[in-house]
Amino acid sequence: MSKRIYLNLTAGLEFILRNKIELTSEVVFVRLRSSHIEQKAWNKFFYTFPDDLLLHLALGYECVILDASANRGGRSKIIRIGIPVTKYILSRIWFGKEAVPKRIGKDYLERIYRMLRKDTKAKLKYYRSFLMTDEVKLTGKALQLEKEDTNEIIVRFLEFFNLFRKWKS
Repeated sequence: MSKRIYLNLTAGLEFILRNKIELTSEVVFVRLRSSHIEQKAWNKFFYTFPDDLLLHLALGYECVILDASANRGGRSKIIRIGIPVTKYILSRIWFGKEAVPKRIGKDYLERIYRMLRKDTKAKLKYYRSFLMTDEVKLTGKALQLEKEDTNEIIVRFLEFFNLFRKWKS
């Protein structure tokens, strides 16, 4: 079985920098915004959903999103809410299945589905032609953070990236 690892920016960067984790070519960066979930802006969430991730899910890859949070237990909104909602929406659009996840009501999921615009649904439907699976294999792994200023995280990442580029050349 093929697996893809997606590290969600920016909190995921803080985690790898703080813990001095070496990046490999198997890690792909994505930007799934928890603010879209907080604002219930599900159309934006799905319209900006990474194409690489959608394609690999359609091809049957096991896709794991690594997301970090300073919340208790490191449980981010992306993992706690975003992944189950995504699995529901994609299963409904791709397979016509309405598998309701635990802890999220069917009525709420139905409202999310109805609020998606036609162009957003068309984007998600596009990947049906690539389906090589009968399920959405999307999971998440929570990474625990300490509270820290996001700007400092980005500055440290840029310093790390510049050092890495100098080392490679």
